[in-house]
Amino acid sequence: MQTMHLTLPVGAFDWENNPLSEDEFRSRLGALRTVMAEHNWSGLVVFGDIPAPGLLTYVSNFAPRLRCAFALIPISGEPRLLTLDGGRMVDAGKATTWIEDVRPAGNIVDELQEWLNDLGADARLGLGGFELMPAALFKQVSTVAGIQSGEDATTILGGLARCKSPAELSIIRDNCGLLAKAAAACSQAHGDGASAADAVLAAERGARRAGAEDVRCLYSVDGGISFRPFEGLDHGRGDPTIIYIALRRRGYWIDGFTTTGDANAAHQTAARVMEQVVAAIGAGKAVAKLQQAHDQAAGQSRRHPMLAGCLGSGIGVSAEEAPRLDGGDEIFCAGDVVSVKVGLGDPVSGYGWASSLLHIGDDGTETLWMSN
Repeated sequence: MQTMHLTLPVGAFDWENNPLSEDEFRSRLGALRTVMAEHNWSGLVVFGDIPAPGLLTYVSNFAPRLRCAFALIPISGEPRLLTLDGGRMVDAGKATTWIEDVRPAGNIVDELQEWLNDLGADARLGLGGFELMPAALFKQVSTVAGIQSGEDATTILGGLARCKSPAELSIIRDNCGLLAKAAAACSQAHGDGASAADAVLAAERGARRAGAEDVRCLYSVDGGISFRPFEGLDHGRGDPTIIYIALRRRGYWIDGFTTTGDANAAHQTAARVMEQVVAAIGAGKAVAKLQQAHDQAAGQSRRHPMLAGCLGSGIGVSAEEAPRLDGGDEIFCAGDVVSVKVGLGDPVSGYGWASSLLHIGDDGTETLWMSN
């Protein structure tokens, strides 16, 4: 789900209080270097920006504040971070990462070329997250020969990030508590007579006070037919009001829908179908079976256009990561955390929405959060 993002993220980023240890990141570094050796890459360049720093966060825990950053990982030796932030933001960034070498990139092309020269002649690179890079910046960095000939490593990095460690799961479970608080604040505000926009503000305020670094919301006042971001005062109330909340804390995303007011019949249908969809999820099961379970349980109910062909995705350092819950040939793996969404109804009487967050284990599936 795409919505507006913050200009300046704030929150509990600091490395000193991070539940993830340096050993965890060193383990990730070892896995990355195994992949690099298999592909004959001398180095790996990982890009991240404020809207979507996922893979950069995965390798470094670094949190961009105002502008984007690059993690430069050689096949041997210590990694380096180049940030386009300046001034005090550089020091703020240093406080978020285990990597010692954090530098402001005065001239990003020169900095990349210098690092590439240190890798030796004919160095081959893997590139992660470059599909998210603004076109103007890509035009700059692609003048570096090694970047021009670099190979896409995004899917490989995403595959490594899929399997969540116990420490990652602890963060995600805590974040589900924040989501529950945000949903409760939203329902309370709406129950007290607030407009849908004010209920969104209550949800965001509740999540912020509980420690969320980023909160992104959409809301619907027309029975789940259309959704919009908060853009200012809006007295529309909606009954029901359906609100989508995505939040990030400690670098990990979770999301879900909450319905307040008088739920329509479509809401009950969506909740019932969600039960069947969840039952189809498990380690070793085909993702495509999810679509079959959904369509069989939904019967004549129509799927909302936003979910055409896809019922969600994995979630973690990125709001959308593997596996994509579509009709593809992927298999659920132990360690996956997935965000599942169901939207059913019609464009006249409205749509009901349900969502769940699940951790897939070797011995079963754990429900981390379920919409009301």
